[in-house]
Amino acid sequence: MMDKAGQNGLIKGVRMSDELVVAHLEFADDFVVFTSGDRNDLLNLKLLLVAYELASGLKANLAKTKVVHVRGCEERGVEAAAILGCKRGTFPLKYLGLPLRDGRLAREDWNCIIEKCSFARDGWRRLLEKAEFSLEENQMLVEKDERIRSLVTQSKSSSFLIFFLLFSACEVIARASVHHVGDEKLTHLHFYFHEIDAGPNSTVVMSVDLHKNGTTFGNIGIFDNTLRTGPEPSSALIGRAQGIGVHSALDDKTGLTTINLVFTAGEYKDSSLALLGLFKVTGESDRSIVGGSGRFRLARGYALSKLVNSTTTTLVVEFDVYVKHY
Repeated sequence: MMDKAGQNGLIKGVRMSDELVVAHLEFADDFVVFTSGDRNDLLNLKLLLVAYELASGLKANLAKTKVVHVRGCEERGVEAAAILGCKRGTFPLKYLGLPLRDGRLAREDWNCIIEKCSFARDGWRRLLEKAEFSLEENQMLVEKDERIRSLVTQSKSSSFLIFFLLFSACEVIARASVHHVGDEKLTHLHFYFHEIDAGPNSTVVMSVDLHKNGTTFGNIGIFDNTLRTGPEPSSALIGRAQGIGVHSALDDKTGLTTINLVFTAGEYKDSSLALLGLFKVTGESDRSIVGGSGRFRLARGYALSKLVNSTTTTLVVEFDVYVKHY
């Protein structure tokens, strides 16, 4: 719509060269319109905004819109704001986070860019550490950051230089995200979950026990059960299953659990997996792996479990866990 308006001479725009006339700039919902300040230009722009609202069903937010005049008398800026029904603004201002003036930018105008680059640098460094970058590549990032600071501080040219520098920094981020992470692998874990429901060694506490309407609906249990290599209580201990179980179904047949499988022995000692999903009173339960720590960072997958033994005070659940990790 704006392109057509410019082509048809409804909005004159700003002539940058013999072949280039800029009438507007647009990025997402940030919009800048350049006009000569002529009354007809402004009225045409007002009509275009009304036409846009009618055609799209959306409303132009003039309360967040400002008119800034670059040259000419003060009265023209006042008149433009009155015609468009918006506020007046003055230089210096920002567009897409970049400083703008009606003349050459001062050195202090670049401070906001330097601060943003410095703030982002900490995040880049953490990303590099997680990706296990070598010392040489870490040094490269530091040197690149210092070059950014030096160039921005000394720059007195146009703000397009900033875009170039930020794109250059994005290259480093992309390398940290893609490389040196390692190959993803699928691991199958098989173990048994042992729970003691009563007695001095109980591993479960009912923090909420409502007994409402003769059902367990609304009850909440907190548990710290053992993980063992076999169904026998004497089998080797490999970790703990710590979490919360909520009786979230009216029919008492399912519930919601969040479990942290903490491994304390074996190949995955000091690592953990986070599970979330429904457990079934009967049959096989299928829950999602939503994360992990240690050897299981960036983990995803699923866990299948089924009851294999139960008494009045204990139960044993068999787990098969399939996890993808690096």
